[in-house]
Amino acid sequence: MNAQGHDEMRAALKPAWEPTPDFISTTNMMWLMREAGVDSYEALHQWSVRNREMFWALAIERLAIRFQRPFSHVMDLSGDVETPRWLVDARLNIVESCFAAPTDSPAIIHQAEGGELEVMTVGALEKLTDSVAMNVRRCGFKFGDVLAMVMPMTAESVAIYLGVIKAGCVVAGIADSFRPREIAVRLRLAGAVAVFTQDVTLRGGKSLPLYAHLVEAAAPPAIVLSARKNPSLPLRPGDCAWRDFLERGAGGEAMICEPSDSINILFSSGTTGDPKAIPWTQTTPIKCATDAHFHQNVQPDDLLVWPTNIGWMMGPWLIFASLLNRAAMGLYYGSPTGGEFGRFVQAAGTTMLGVVPSLVKSWRKSGCMEQLDWSNIKLF
Repeated sequence: MNAQGHDEMRAALKPAWEPTPDFISTTNMMWLMREAGVDSYEALHQWSVRNREMFWALAIERLAIRFQRPFSHVMDLSGDVETPRWLVDARLNIVESCFAAPTDSPAIIHQAEGGELEVMTVGALEKLTDSVAMNVRRCGFKFGDVLAMVMPMTAESVAIYLGVIKAGCVVAGIADSFRPREIAVRLRLAGAVAVFTQDVTLRGGKSLPLYAHLVEAAAPPAIVLSARKNPSLPLRPGDCAWRDFLERGAGGEAMICEPSDSINILFSSGTTGDPKAIPWTQTTPIKCATDAHFHQNVQPDDLLVWPTNIGWMMGPWLIFASLLNRAAMGLYYGSPTGGEFGRFVQAAGTTMLGVVPSLVKSWRKSGCMEQLDWSNIKLF
């Protein structure tokens, strides 16, 4: 291609939006650049590599992470760089940092397929999280016990996830799309002693079995939520319904942990043999929130929507990226391929939308999003 062709291509590929100097000055990244005393992204990256402790100290202070005991050093590399000790001497439970936004502000905006938009406030999410934590302990589960989650991404599943961690237990996230054999393998690898699940998943106008898959997988005792208003599903001996699990009572104190204590087990896809277990620790959410803060410029009034699941990395990421940044998440219970999901994105006031190429391709093919107003979205 000649020079004229290159100029014509550049002219045809103009950005849809360019940030103004005023906007740039308000970004989280610019705050960090000022703190580091640099004037370009390249210089900032070099500074962060040279000053790892200072970078993470600033990020932790910026996010206002709560500690029951402060750290003496951000990291200890006396072993080697592949096995660092993070937040030396600190004690914390990362869930305590998830409710810093005003209690009456939205934490989760959610909608079931065919339903109405609903809002769960920060205060309501914290109350339900505390109730889960208290009842996890009441049921006799101990520090470090692995409790699996095989359920769609709902407001309740967010509270369960946070409540299990607050109680000092570990979540094993398993995607609700898996078949019984795949579920059984992951339950075995995680050593799960109980599992939270849902009776069915309502998706694309269909009722898909979920609890039945757990039964076929010979899962450990289950706490079963219902996606339907009038559940009539018979349960195995030893299993219990969500309403029976949630006994009344005041929420207990958070289990205080070391930074290296596990909070979550995720799994690789398992396409080349048994899936690989991938642990998250009390420090991993800080990485999630820091990435969102600086790379996605997440602000307290943002709403993050990303069709995902607790069993995939982006589910836990979405929880911590939003809550630790005092922002909200949007959850749609159903298929994201149709126009109703697009209307949810519009009505909820989404500012960041997570997508994958196959999803965008299906939207373009069907034209289902063409008449919608997504002008609130700042970032894909």
